[in-house]
Order: sequence, then C-alpha cells, then structure tokens
Amino acid sequence: MKAITPNNSVRRSETERTADPRGNNIDAIIRRRTRRRRRWRHLIRVVYPTDGRRIALRTEENWDANVETHSIGQDGCVSEFQIETERPYFYFKPVLLRNETTLWSRKGFLAVATSGAPLEIYPYFRQDTHFSVSELMPPLVSPSGAEHRFRVFVPPSYDENTLKRYPVLYMHDGHNLFFKEEAFAGKTWRTDEVIAMLDNMNATEGVIVVGIYPHDRERESTRCQATRTMAISLSRRSNR
Repeated sequence: MKAITPNNSVRRSETERTADPRGNNIDAIIRRRTRRRRRWRHLIRVVYPTDGRRIALRTEENWDANVETHSIGQDGCVSEFQIETERPYFYFKPVLLRNETTLWSRKGFLAVATSGAPLEIYPYFRQDTHFSVSELMPPLVSPSGAEHRFRVFVPPSYDENTLKRYPVLYMHDGHNLFFKEEAFAGKTWRTDEVIAMLDNMNATEGVIVVGIYPHDRERESTRCQATRTMAISLSRRSNR
C-alpha cells in the first residue's frame, strides 16, 4: 500500500478539510457520535463462602487491576459488581484476596448484557480441585426389588463452594461411564471427559452424575423392550 502526500499547491484550508461536501463540520460530527456512543451496564453476582477473605474481579481491560465490589451481602458470601463497558460483553475472572495472597478463579467467565438480569456465578479457586468419582456404593433396592449399585461423579467445585446447588443426571449402565476395567470391551462412554470439557467451555454450570449399575442387564433391557411393545399394542387397541 502506497501513502500519498498532498501537493502544497492544492492544499485546502483547515475549514475546507474538516467539512464534508454538505457543509457539515466533520470534527463536530465525530464529537457528537462519541457522546452518543452506547454504554452497557453489567451486574455480576459472585457467590462464594469467603470466610474472612474478599472477592474482586479482574477484567480484560486490565488483568492486573482489581475491580472492587459495589455491595456485599449474606454474611459476606455474595459480592455484587456493577461494571460499565463500551461493548455488550467482556471477559473477567474473580479473584480471592487475603492479605498479600491472590487466588484466581479456576474458570474464566463471559458477561453478556442482554436482558439486564444479573449474572450469578459460583467460582472455585483451589489449584488441587478436580472432578472425582466415588467408590462403588452399596446397593439400593428399587421398587421392583432389584438391587442396584452406583457411583457418584461430582464437579471440582463441589467440596469447595458449598453454596452451589447442582442438577443431578442419572445414567444407566454405570459400569460403562468412567473406568475401562469395568466397561464393556474396555471402552467407556468418556462421561467424565465430556463433562469436564463442557465445564471448561462454560457450556454447563456443573452437574452431578449418578451412574447406576445394572442388576441383570439383559433381563432389564428385555423387560423395557417388552413394556414398550405392550404399550404400543395397548395404544393401537384403544384407537380401534
């Protein structure tokens, strides 16, 4: 790309250079547009058992500067922040502060100004936190009388941020979910890997998985198929 230098013999006056063909002053137009530039307001609510520590935010505008709380409630466990931006979204991370120690949230977050509702998040900060799977638990008796053992998979924030409530996902064939030595043909459904990936992408807000082990898989599956067949038969008969 080549820069073009204006010829002094045809240089226009300052007034001419700052005016468009319709006679409007360009500098004035820019100032008006700047004044009218929309600002977006975000309300972020961070819920965490601080235990004498405090929460601040670090944003993409300056990752080294703390954004302090606007208000604190519920015995210091809810920190609210009001942030104004020139874009309808911005990236941020909560930090946990005490004396000279700063712990960063293990996850980053994206705030998007849409409905104006507050964004409520439940961070966790410990570096040693990870997803965990319980031991094979003692059997529970189902209404049919069959006993089913199970494992429980919990997200990394489960033990640290005790204020968080999680949805529970119940999955059949629990032996196929997590461990190769238990899975059919040594191939798991990679349940923990998929949930961890979705969690890192902020595509989910965390979930507890209960993997239910079959009592008699072939019989249970056959009975389910027979039940479906019977339901279809009854439905057809009632429509006659």
